[in-house]
Amino acid sequence: MRHSRDRKMAAGANLSSVGVQHSGHARVVPSLLRQINARRIMDLLWQEGPVSRAELVRRTSISAPTMSRLMESLERAGLVECDPELQRSSGRPAAVYRPARKGAQVIGVMVGIRDTHVTATGLDGVLDPNRSVSFSTPHTYGNFMTKLAEQVVRVREMAPAPCLGVGFSVPGLVLDADQRIALSPNLHFLDGCQPGLDLEQRVKVPVLLHQEEHGFCIAERMFGAARGIDNFAVVDICDGLGMAVVSGGRLVTGSRGFGGELGHMTIDPAGEPCGCGNRGCLETVATDLAFTRNVSRQAGRKINIEAAVKAVREGRWNASELMYDALDNLARGVGMIINVFNPELVLVHGSLFDARDSVLGTFCDKVRSHSLRPSFEGCRIERTTVDKRLGGVAALMDRL
Repeated sequence: MRHSRDRKMAAGANLSSVGVQHSGHARVVPSLLRQINARRIMDLLWQEGPVSRAELVRRTSISAPTMSRLMESLERAGLVECDPELQRSSGRPAAVYRPARKGAQVIGVMVGIRDTHVTATGLDGVLDPNRSVSFSTPHTYGNFMTKLAEQVVRVREMAPAPCLGVGFSVPGLVLDADQRIALSPNLHFLDGCQPGLDLEQRVKVPVLLHQEEHGFCIAERMFGAARGIDNFAVVDICDGLGMAVVSGGRLVTGSRGFGGELGHMTIDPAGEPCGCGNRGCLETVATDLAFTRNVSRQAGRKINIEAAVKAVREGRWNASELMYDALDNLARGVGMIINVFNPELVLVHGSLFDARDSVLGTFCDKVRSHSLRPSFEGCRIERTTVDKRLGGVAALMDRL
């Protein structure tokens, strides 16, 4: 998925390094073709997993000699690896390639209201718990950037492989053009800042800032349940209410990169204040945080989402009714997604769905009642399948 194919990657590590550099007009087309072919190979490896050179030739129709040169170039660039344990021939061993796991690393940053996570992976997107750190999100910009830079350096030094860049995932509205956060409704200390560029100056590696749900969506298509699907949506209710949509194979970002802010659709003009400055946004009534806030009121004390989910299972504090209220509000939003975008898959992410085994089925019934029947019948609603922390690295790899 390439929602900005015509835009140069903000981070500096791109696939032009495996082709002929543009030294003159006559060299432009061969170099471009090499880049296009290299991109096709990387996309196929991300979508399909380890693949032999012969299979790559069959699936791409690139000639065998050209494929050999491309794979050698990609290996030299540290973007792919040949795994000797994955040989698919009973006679002469057939080399099987995968995105680099040892030869290169990318770092993902995921900023949350409570915690910030920094993790490193190879280009195969496999998370290593030994190369991940988390810390409480400081709510002043200077403290946040100091702590973040320290942890990125720490994670980078956990593996000897070269770091191709950092994918920096943040909640809110991100201006792609100048890598600036226009508004972060739940983390206002980031408003107007360019933390990606500031981090790049501190850690001396390329950094790509992006909206968190866009990254999550790319991760699901690159590594998860949305592989090979051109029309799907991801809805995340963990902190605020985030959404990202792929339509016709392209991420819907809008004219400035702000596309997908379903959570700030007004549901009740007289409702709860929202971090965006309005009242009664969908985000205030249809998220884990909204549910937790309402259960806390019933309990007479502040509790976390884990305790609120446990209260549903134990039948305390009217938690079940409050949970279903939140799900009904969320179903209205998902019904709108189905009616407007006609996806074949909607992936939902949130702790509310952990409360009972039956919750997802009940939620689907609620969505049905808020959707056009033909559109709903052609759509599946499932839980997300990838770790949200992969959003940072996936968004970066999508720009390589």
